[in-house]
Parts: sequence; C-alpha cells; structure tokens
Amino acid sequence: MSQWTHIAGCIRIDSVVDPTVKLTLKNQFGNTVEFDSPEEDWNKCNVPCGSEGSVQYRIEQTGDDNSLAWGLIYIWGDLRDYDNVQEIYDWINRACQGLMIRSCSVKVDIEGKNSFIIYENNETLFCSELHDLKKCDGKCAVIYDITDWEYCPTCGGMLKLKEEKP
Repeated sequence: MSQWTHIAGCIRIDSVVDPTVKLTLKNQFGNTVEFDSPEEDWNKCNVPCGSEGSVQYRIEQTGDDNSLAWGLIYIWGDLRDYDNVQEIYDWINRACQGLMIRSCSVKVDIEGKNSFIIYENNETLFCSELHDLKKCDGKCAVIYDITDWEYCPTCGGMLKLKEEKP
C-alpha cells in the first residue's frame, strides 16, 4: 500500500514592483513534474516530489505591479510514496525568501498520519501539526469557524480543535 501526501494552499504576495516577478517567482519556486512528464523533466525537478509527480503551483497576478495585493501563488499536489513535511516547509520557506508575504496557508495531509498547516505570521513561516481533530462520519459536512481553534497547551505552537462544552 502506498503512502500519499495531499497538499493544498495559497500564498498572497504584497508590494512587488519588479515587472519580471513572474519569471523570478518561477525560478524561486522551481521545476515541477507530472506522472507522464519526460525523463529530462524528472531530472530537472527541484520541488518536493513523490513517485508519480511533484507538488504543483500556479502564479497569478491579481493587482497592478505596485499594488498592495500583487498576487497569489496556488500550491497543490498528491504525492505518492512521500511523507516529508519538513521538505515541503523548507521548499516554501526558501521560495518565499525576499518576498513580502501577507498571508500563507498550506495544508499538508499525510494519509494515516498527521496533518500540518504551514502558515505566515509577521512575515515568518511556521509549521503546525493539527491533532485531536474530530472526524466526520461522512454523512454530513462540518465547517469549523476559526473561533473553534486554540493554541495547544502541551506543544505551544500547534493548533487543535477546542473541546466542546457539554
């Protein structure tokens, strides 16, 4: 049985004024591959990668070159035979060097193990393990409001769902 890691998130970039920023960002975020990519592309891949492809990203400019909200970087992937959340964190952290990051939220789910959120606070990236999450039985959809989260008293920086009051 394979180990899968699922990734989904978004990074918001502010105040970028370099007109060649898309090319710069492409160089910073690196080369990706898909399952059917040619071998030469696999050899150039320098982002977190499973046995059937790598993490993917897309750069979208949503404002003017000197707009407060310049754009977004979407990140997603389903990595087979992969479970290295530290490598994903290091890749995002390295790729964001020199950028003004207004917000970042990337969720990393390692099947059968833990889930993590890579997030930004005061232009610094952090990685928090999610634990004690209540599982849905699949018969309903549950949406948690941000007020349902708190800092974990045992690990300091990790977030967990608050206990329900009887």
